[in-house]
Amino acid sequence: MPARPLEARRPTMILIDEFPDFAGDEMGELIRKLLAQGRKFGAAIVLAAQSLSQLPEAVKTEIQLNTSTKIILKTEGAADAAIGAANLGAGDLEAGHFTDMGQFHGYARTIVHG
Repeated sequence: MPARPLEARRPTMILIDEFPDFAGDEMGELIRKLLAQGRKFGAAIVLAAQSLSQLPEAVKTEIQLNTSTKIILKTEGAADAAIGAANLGAGDLEAGHFTDMGQFHGYARTIVHG
C-alpha cells in the first residue's frame, strides 16, 4: 500500500501517564524510537511523570533532544530541579526556580511553528 501524502495524514496524540513506569527495557526503547521519529508521522507525544530522575539516562537524553515543548511544575527534589533547569534554563533558570515556585505554577518552553 502506498504511503499517504503528508497533508492527507491526520494528527495523532499519544499520551503516556506515569511515564517512568514504562521507560525501561523494551518499552523504553520503543518510546525512544517514538520520540525520535514520531513527528515525521504526525504524532504528538505527551509524557507525564512526577519525577524525571527516575528515568534511565538514555531516555532522559532522548527527551532532552527530541521534544520541542516541555512543561515542568514545582519539584521537590534537587535532582529533578537540576533536570528542569538543564531542559528549560538556557542560562535563565536555576534549580531553585523549580523548588521555590508556588503550587500550580510551572515553567514551559515551547516552539511555535517550529
